[in-house]
Amino acid sequence: MQLGADNPLVSAPQYVNTLRSIAEIGGFKDADQFFNPPQVVAQTLAMQKQQAAQQQPQQDPALVAAQQKAQMDMQIAQQKAEAEIALKRERMQAELELEREKMIMEMDMRRQELEAEAQLRVAKAVTDAEISTNLPRA
Repeated sequence: MQLGADNPLVSAPQYVNTLRSIAEIGGFKDADQFFNPPQVVAQTLAMQKQQAAQQQPQQDPALVAAQQKAQMDMQIAQQKAEAEIALKRERMQAELELEREKMIMEMDMRRQELEAEAQLRVAKAVTDAEISTNLPRA
């Protein structure tokens, strides 16, 4: 976790005081040779924040408008692409449903053909049997 200079755990002056205490515990009597005093650190940070705020460039209104237009154009293009994808998906589903119905009808027709053929064979077998029983025997 990186919080930077503006974090809720410790301020820059508190951090400097901690570093100074560590140096003093380590046996160094003059922590000023290693670290700036907390007041100097706080002033330096305040000046840096002020300079950063002043250096933020004011954006050109034409540039802002162009960026907004570009963003809107991208959103419109994305919406069009999503609509096209949805339309293609619906078409594919309709085609699949049509193909499924066609297959069901073909299977039903084939089943009916097979039933009719079976009935025809039965009728032919009965007819052949009747003809052979009606024929005189030699």
